Amino acid sequence: MDVQTKTPDQAEEKTPKSEIGSYRWVIVSFGLLCVLQATLNISLRLAFSNNQFETKVTCPAGWLKFGCSCYYVSTEKKNWADSRQDCIGRGADLVIINSPEEQAFLNNLNKGVWIGLTDTVTEGTWIWVDGTPLNTS
Repeated sequence: MDVQTKTPDQAEEKTPKSEIGSYRWVIVSFGLLCVLQATLNISLRLAFSNNQFETKVTCPAGWLKFGCSCYYVSTEKKNWADSRQDCIGRGADLVIINSPEEQAFLNNLNKGVWIGLTDTVTEGTWIWVDGTPLNTS
């Protein structure tokens, strides 16, 4: 039976140089990834604050554009229900007013236009054609 003894200096295992190099590589790579992530975050914040990602909307011929929406103003006089069916046939619906600016745009058309507000489900309870309730605040 062969018994080996080691002095305290010999008992400590030393990390090979190749393993230390691998740790350095991981630490440097992680640091670079953090810098790239920070750069990307800053770039995206600047881009969104400058509205560079605003959707570009092209309206069909004869339609008006306001913001990111297209509006068709018919020259035909129709009631609310027929006007809505005409809109649906064009792949649209009666307008749902989402802002004071949109309401001002519609008022500036200087034409009588139907909007997508109805109380046909419950008399006196106004909802938009998409089912959302009227918010007067």
